[in-house]
Amino acid sequence: MESARSPSRSELTCPTYVVDGTALVHPQGEIDLQTESFFAEALRSALERGDSVVVDLSGTQYIDSTGIHVLLQSRKQADLVKRAFVLAAPSRLVRKIFGILEIGKRILIYDTVEAALKGVRELLAVSRNEGGS
Repeated sequence: MESARSPSRSELTCPTYVVDGTALVHPQGEIDLQTESFFAEALRSALERGDSVVVDLSGTQYIDSTGIHVLLQSRKQADLVKRAFVLAAPSRLVRKIFGILEIGKRILIYDTVEAALKGVRELLAVSRNEGGS
């Protein structure tokens, strides 16, 4: 008898766009142990491409602890290279996971991509003003 569950997990795609100097990463699918390295590489690349990074999670159906770890490590890396790193538009399930783990205390989470893009512009302006003092 065949299992109702497919042996392979859903694939993850991470198209990345640059919008006004900000790298916008849009992971679509599940972020888990099988897709972790691909997701991590997409975020590393985004940090190199933009002066800030917005991760649009509207297409992310699920994220496990390995995906959370990638986000936290990427945030730390962004801090080291003086880049803003924020999350945007998480689905209801992803938002629930973030709430349980209190991810919002470590990474800014915006309700929409538009709010996140505006937020990183403001963060960069503050950062530049502090750097010039």
